[in-house]
Amino acid sequence: QLSASLFGLGAGTLATAAFRLGVAAGTADQKILYDRGTGALWFDADGSGAGAAVKLATLGAGKALTAADFFLV
Repeated sequence: QLSASLFGLGAGTLATAAFRLGVAAGTADQKILYDRGTGALWFDADGSGAGAAVKLATLGAGKALTAADFFLV
């Protein structure tokens, strides 16, 4: 679970457009990033903007995560 208000996202299952596999957002909407190689989970407040992403946790490498694995409350 993630805090919807803390991350500026809508409550419920994370929108597909807000999630990306990789180390950098490709669009302004991609806020939650998962690096399969390292297992790092990142939050990028401005998506593909100039601001740097912040590491939230290390979940383990190689997981098959999708937006549906995250629920915002």
